[in-house]
Parts: sequence; structure tokens; C-alpha cells
Amino acid sequence: MKLRMNPALFLALGALLVAGCSKQGPDVVDPNAVQRRQTALFAINAGTDGELARYSEEGGLVSAADYADNNGGERSAPIDAIYEHGDSLYLHHRSTGEISLLNLRTRKKMASIAGFPTGPGIGLSGMAFSNQSQAWVICQGVPTLYLVDAFFHTIAGTITLPGNPTSVATDSNLIFVGTQMADGSGQVGLLRSNPAGPYAIEKTYTFPTPVVYMTRGRDGLTMYLLTAGSASVKPALYAIDITSLNVSGNIDIDAPPLAQYIGMQPTFAAISRNDFIYVGFPSAVLQIDGPRLTVAEWLPGNYPILDIDPGTDLLYAAAQGSTTVKRLTYDGLQLDDLSIPSTINAIKFVSSTTLSTP
Repeated sequence: MKLRMNPALFLALGALLVAGCSKQGPDVVDPNAVQRRQTALFAINAGTDGELARYSEEGGLVSAADYADNNGGERSAPIDAIYEHGDSLYLHHRSTGEISLLNLRTRKKMASIAGFPTGPGIGLSGMAFSNQSQAWVICQGVPTLYLVDAFFHTIAGTITLPGNPTSVATDSNLIFVGTQMADGSGQVGLLRSNPAGPYAIEKTYTFPTPVVYMTRGRDGLTMYLLTAGSASVKPALYAIDITSLNVSGNIDIDAPPLAQYIGMQPTFAAISRNDFIYVGFPSAVLQIDGPRLTVAEWLPGNYPILDIDPGTDLLYAAAQGSTTVKRLTYDGLQLDDLSIPSTINAIKFVSSTTLSTP
């Protein structure tokens, strides 16, 4: 794999390579462990049910049944993704076509948003928020953008899309929704959030392959879009300038395509506080420097489930069907692996100061 190396990352990558090639490797003890306060929620399998495990860097595994602990022993339907907005958590249940709304502090279920389509090749695959009352949801295999009323917990409206949805993201009142077209290419439509409506796509962007991940830059000035690539086209990262709404730059990525992520929840990518985008490619987790449009290998191996702590850039990554979590610090130091009680479907860092115990 050819890598475009950012000189500023040389020391960090050197630390990673030393750790990865030495006997210490994953046995490195975090010298700052007592200072770490990060907490992560893991969507895990509990038989045929879904559950949350809560892990604290400071205290270890706090609960292997955080959902049941806070909901009278009741478990959820299988959880495919976790989203955070305001003081709430949103759990996606692809098999039942529902979204569970939890109080972030207590993890107690407050409501259920139902009515999303299910079936073979069909199901919840993305969510974004444009303000406190409006959420936007997509489902694989259904050419529709769903407007969700986050106050009344209902589907408030739908917008027909020109293809099957592959990603959704927002920046203030701007909504970007990616679709896969009939010829296999990608398109992203731009519309604006307006409580009074109507909603119409006012601008479109075309790409050789579908956009599987979109995220707002931390500077609030850029939207990053990651295309899947194909056997003949490399995956690529594009930057859209929010002021002009034009593509301001792009970089091809010398890595295997991401076709397996088309129409899936974006649990395979996350953005850091400094606009480093981490993506679980089939061969390695790559670190993409958004502002500089450079790429570096960060963690060798196939880890399609990951998240990064927005305050410290601590990365958690897991293989499909695994109970083991890899941990890397912002400077590439590989820490001890974590062992989670059951197989992991999604990872979400949350604020330790916000959470309360049962």
C-alpha cells in the first residue's frame, strides 16, 4: 500500500511502529492511565437481544448490562449503532425498524421512534441532526430521507431520493445525503432544514462511487465525504467548503475499496478534534488528515468498528464479531487490549461527567 505521509505524523507513526514490532506491542502499559477519564458505551449482543456495556478508562468495565441496569432488567432489540445528540442517546434497531431514545445521563429509555422499513437488504443505516427538534434518517434499500421530530418522537415527513441512500450528515441547517445511483455511481444532494418546509434538494454533487461516510469538520467550515471506491476506482476523500458549497480538495486513497460499507451504519469511521479521520479499511485503520489531505497507516488489520474520544483522540477499534478492543493514543502508543463480555456491534465515546451510575 502506498501511503502519503504527513511529516508532522512521523514521530507518532514511529512510536506506533516501535510498539507494533517490539515484544511489548499491545502489552504497553499506559503511563497516563490514572489521568484518563474517558468512558465508552459498546453496543453488544446478549443472546438474541441487544445490550450496552460501559467501560471507563479510570475504572475498567463498569457494567456489562448498562441498558438492563437502568431499565428494570429489560434488554433492547439488537443494537446496530449509537448516536448522541444533546442529552440523549439514539439506539438503532435495524431488525425491528425502531430507534430507542435514551436519557444520556441515566441510559433510561424515554421513547421509541417506530415505523422504519425492514426486510432483506433493508434497514436503518444512518442519522444526523440539524437542530434540537429535527433529525434525518436513512434506510438501506429505500430511496427516502426521513424527517424525524426529535421532540415528539415520530416520523414527521419523507423526501424522495434519486437513489438508494448511503450516508447522511449535517452542518447547521445544511443536510447532505448520499445516494447510490442505478449505474453504481454516487451522488450527494444538499437541502436546507426549515421547520416550515418544504424540503427540496437544491444542489447535487456527483462522484465515481457512492459516498459511504460524511462528517462535519470540527472547524465548522468543511464537510468531508469518503467514497467507497471500486475494483477500478480508488476510494477518495473530498472536502466541501461550507461557505461556497464547492468541492475544495480531494485525495485518492491507495487502499482496498469499501464496497461492504455501502448502505451500512457508519460505525467504521470517526473524526478527531483536529480533523483526523480514522477509517477501518479492510487492510488497516487509516488516518486521513482532512485539512492537509494526507494519509497514513495507523493500525494494521481489519477493524471495521471504531470510535475516537473527541477530547483526547484515544482510538478504540474492534474486528467484526470480536470481543477485543484495540486502543491507540493520539501519538500512536498502543495500549493494552480491552476485553468486552460479548461481541461488539458499535462503539460510542460519551462524556464521563454526564453519566450517572444506576
